[in-house]
Amino acid sequence: MNIALIEIIIAGIAYALFSFGAQKKLANLNKVYEIRSMMSQEQKKLMELIKSNAPKTEIDDRQKHIMSMMSESMKYQIKGMIVVIPLFFIIYYYLLPMGFSSSNISIMLFSINLNYQNIFLITSFIFGMLIFVVYSRIAGNRAKATQPVPQNNV
Repeated sequence: MNIALIEIIIAGIAYALFSFGAQKKLANLNKVYEIRSMMSQEQKKLMELIKSNAPKTEIDDRQKHIMSMMSESMKYQIKGMIVVIPLFFIIYYYLLPMGFSSSNISIMLFSINLNYQNIFLITSFIFGMLIFVVYSRIAGNRAKATQPVPQNNV
């Protein structure tokens, strides 16, 4: 395996780790998950209101509340993207060509010829998704463990 190829894969993994860390730090993912959970509960209440033929004003108020929570969630998520996306473009269009354009790196994958930029893109995407899935499962398990168990008062 070519040393430049290994360096590109390491750069993709490093970018995925950095971008996840930056988003976690700047975007406050715990708050985003909390808002999503509250939105889910609010949507269930909205569906109950619709099924019970509640007054239109009450339904509209509930929808406005859900939309405001969605907007707040998006604001938290965009904060991390402000750092991550420009960094990606700097790496992809400037740093990678400076370091690897002279090396003739290409991999055939499913009859598609991948150059050094494609390899970086695929590596950072795959590892970014893996990191996110693992973190989401861990955070989800923690959230379930810390939630109080509802008591049935019979």
